[in-house]
Amino acid sequence: MESAKEVGPSSLQHFLSQSIASWDPEHQVNEIPASSYCIRRITKDLCSICKYVIKIYILILDSKPAPGICVVPDNEDMTKIYALITGPFDTPYEGGFFLFLIRCPPEYPLMPPKVKLMTTGNGTVRFNPNFYSNGKLLDNQEVTAKLKRRDFDE
Repeated sequence: MESAKEVGPSSLQHFLSQSIASWDPEHQVNEIPASSYCIRRITKDLCSICKYVIKIYILILDSKPAPGICVVPDNEDMTKIYALITGPFDTPYEGGFFLFLIRCPPEYPLMPPKVKLMTTGNGTVRFNPNFYSNGKLLDNQEVTAKLKRRDFDE
């Protein structure tokens, strides 16, 4: 007969740290290096974002300031991307700076990137029900489930 596994603070702490590492791009380390296709696709997508911002500036905003979107990959790890978005004028978010950390898995684009809102005031500020207080972005399945339950407290 196999003995029962001890459950205590250390095993709970290990479980929680593993759970955080599984979604949190800040603590996630890609154990498999990204393929050259993955890196090329990230580069292509970043260029597309830049072209889109320029297009908005030229076609839509004409002489107004460019929208506050800045997307930059990490110097040492192309799969780790930082995005800074400033709050749009004439909105409650005006004057705000919203920093996101995006981590593309080695299987990108077949697997979606993980996104974390870093501007949370250590979990004290929540800007939107699509973000947990720790910065985790809810995926579509989580959003649908929460809408059905009308549960946005977590």
